[in-house]
Amino acid sequence: MPSEIKAAIASHEAKYHLDQKARRQRPLKTEDCQKILDHWNAQKKPKSGWKTHRSLLPDIVDVIKIHLRKWTTEQICQAISNYAKVFHGKEYRWTYKKWGLKEFLNRHIKEGPKILDDFQWLRFLPNNFVEYDWLTEAAIKARHSESNRAKEEPIQQPVDRKSMAQLFEEKSDEELLREWNKPGGFGRILIERYRPDMAKALAQEFE
Repeated sequence: MPSEIKAAIASHEAKYHLDQKARRQRPLKTEDCQKILDHWNAQKKPKSGWKTHRSLLPDIVDVIKIHLRKWTTEQICQAISNYAKVFHGKEYRWTYKKWGLKEFLNRHIKEGPKILDDFQWLRFLPNNFVEYDWLTEAAIKARHSESNRAKEEPIQQPVDRKSMAQLFEEKSDEELLREWNKPGGFGRILIERYRPDMAKALAQEFE
């Protein structure tokens, strides 16, 4: 590996660890916890079963603060938005019972009987969330059908719509004469507007 790439990786890792250390040491504000709770409650939809909270209880604050030591308020809110998308969307798989915010942040990932160290909500972080992984089989098939249909449909070329001025510019003398003699005088108005040179000649011809 070239030394320049090694140096860049080392610099990135050092910056990451400094950011993590700074986040752990910064004072945690109740306002951050309230913002996360408000964002959670805002995801509720009528008759959806989304579990909201009336107030910021101490046990919820404790759980939020644990995660704020590593993740930002914005990252946690984005994860909540992705979770809500899966929870509410009919095209997504979600077989767990309805969680409150505390449960959402507390749940660990399970593999059979084994409980892993990672939290389930981390899968909904922007850099981890893969929408396709949550789609039902029916939704996957429907999206594949739409994709194939889009590939098969011919691309429609934009219609070259000529302006009225272009149309009258391309008309022959005979066509202009017919326009000039149309009942109602509308043809004359158009010729006077778009072909004033011919309008003058035709007017002299028929005077």
